[in-house]
Amino acid sequence: MSEQYSRGEISREQLIDALTAWRYLPGETKTAGLHDDLLNDTPGSFDDIEAAFLDDLIDDQIYSIALEALKAQHREDRGDNV
Repeated sequence: MSEQYSRGEISREQLIDALTAWRYLPGETKTAGLHDDLLNDTPGSFDDIEAAFLDDLIDDQIYSIALEALKAQHREDRGDNV
């Protein structure tokens, strides 16, 4: 979706709506070290957002909005009412 945004196929608002509504999959948690961490990513997880940010497909504000959505999802999954 970040690629569509960078090509102008969807608006900033559409991208933000999608990123805040997305149910992020858990990322890879078991690795053999830093080298594996750099090689492994989980499609549908926050790894996609990090890659889009590193590739300059999204700006820091969109990244921050997506990160807050991920944090809210984790709170919801834990049953936190904050």
